[in-house]
Amino acid sequence: FLIIFLIIFLIIFLTIFLIIFLYLFLDIINESENMIKKKYNINELPPSGLTEKKKKPGRIVNFYLTIWKKQLKILHHQIAKTKIRRKEKLNLKI
Repeated sequence: FLIIFLIIFLIIFLTIFLIIFLYLFLDIINESENMIKKKYNINELPPSGLTEKKKKPGRIVNFYLTIWKKQLKILHHQIAKTKIRRKEKLNLKI
């Protein structure tokens, strides 16, 4: 009887823990999206000849594409910086 009670208690405890964890995790994702929107000012769509009805389905895709493009630019910039630093270090050693 005690083993069954412990198993039921563990199941209930784990489900509550999972619900709390998922709630916090989704809240963190939502906050990070809001921070990225504010940082890169992505709320505004680029002007185009499309009507509002045609713009709405692609907003999420455009949002993530712009984030990925900006992340790629940052990565390329960082890689270029490290290459320049390595060249400078090599020149200093010689």
